[in-house]
Amino acid sequence: MRRPSSKSSATMTTPTESQELVLLELLGRNTRTRRSARGMTQAQLAAMAGFSRTYLIEVEKGRRNVSLISLFRLSAALACDVRDLLDPLG
Repeated sequence: MRRPSSKSSATMTTPTESQELVLLELLGRNTRTRRSARGMTQAQLAAMAGFSRTYLIEVEKGRRNVSLISLFRLSAALACDVRDLLDPLG
């Protein structure tokens, strides 16, 4: 009896480095835009999300690859959905 394959039938591709950078920049831009729209400073948002200000600056510049938990903390502090932070239309 054959065991089912653990691979899905859809072809899985690994994002290129440039695609990853675009995603990180998108997250940073949307974070900065939402923070500014709420009238928050970087220090305020960082404290609410449980980050250091330096870490948040790196996120906003698209230089930090955040964990899934950090992404959820960020969205909670900004009172938005995680999808909003990754939306190309902002």
